[in-house]
Amino acid sequence: QRNLFGPHRFDIMEIVWDFFIILVSIKIIPQLITLKRYREVENLMSDYIFFFGLYRGMYLLNWIYRSYYEHGYQHHWIMYIFGTLQTALCVDFFCCSFVFKKKHIKP
Repeated sequence: QRNLFGPHRFDIMEIVWDFFIILVSIKIIPQLITLKRYREVENLMSDYIFFFGLYRGMYLLNWIYRSYYEHGYQHHWIMYIFGTLQTALCVDFFCCSFVFKKKHIKP
């Protein structure tokens, strides 16, 4: 069993897994800061972020579906919170890159 922020007992693999989930969710922040600072993005990077955000959005739908239809599904609140954060950061990155490409803003 897990509580809201991690395992009930001290299990190093659970703690490492939770740390990994948190770290992966915020890995896009440096790219987002660079995008907002320099106002340009490479096409390959924007395509990658778009499809990665789409992938994470599908994961969110999967979690919702499984929580309703899979008997005995265990909720992992860390995955919910940080998966939603990661998807929101991807959407923000994509929206900023779309606006900057549309306006052709150069530094």
